[in-house]
Amino acid sequence: MLVLSDKSLIAPPKLTAWIETVAAEIGVPLQADMFSNGGTDGGAVHLTGTGVPTVVMGPATRHGHCAASIADCRDILQMQQLYLPLFNVLRVRRLFN
Repeated sequence: MLVLSDKSLIAPPKLTAWIETVAAEIGVPLQADMFSNGGTDGGAVHLTGTGVPTVVMGPATRHGHCAASIADCRDILQMQQLYLPLFNVLRVRRLFN
């Protein structure tokens, strides 16, 4: 799941477009969402220093604020498959910029 916005954050369109492109290239289905109530830790992160481009991602879950959230194991594995190429690109950019 890719969170486009919540009460504390609007994800940068270029960043979300890049993530959607990578997901499509590797065949990982990605569900976009907007939270109208509540926020995420991304709201605080994007205000750090002079600002940090921030997007919130994670596997889709049910009953997220309960003691027993439910997620499909396939969704968790697909998010892992998506995180790896994203992190590798970000790591290389950080090393050479």
